[in-house]
Amino acid sequence: MRLPSVYAAGLVLSLLGACGDDQGPPSLAECTGPVSLVTSAGTAPTFTWTPNCRASILVVDDPSNGGTQWVLRSQGEQNRLQSPIVYGGTPSGSVTEFQPTELLAAKQYRGRVSRATGNVNQPYELIGETLFTP
Repeated sequence: MRLPSVYAAGLVLSLLGACGDDQGPPSLAECTGPVSLVTSAGTAPTFTWTPNCRASILVVDDPSNGGTQWVLRSQGEQNRLQSPIVYGGTPSGSVTEFQPTELLAAKQYRGRVSRATGNVNQPYELIGETLFTP
């Protein structure tokens, strides 16, 4: 009869270990400098950056006129976004600030990723960007 209580204790410990501040895996560091941002093909691209680190804001815009297509940011002024991220998705710990608009094939867009700095004079720093055509 001790076996079920051992399993229950293990379950409780695993659930307690899953609790936290939702800032990503402890082993994944915050971005501290430039990253290389790339996108996959298609009108719902996946954004991936290296080195693999936690960032704060992902923006897609039209470089010809600056028109915003989509803005995803971490909740609070934190670095919680983790690569990869699919266009229009809202991963855990993030908020969509500007709803995604349809990306048109053969039109050029720009993806930009920034990190939260913790500095009130410059709260965010652009750390990577890429031009892409779905």
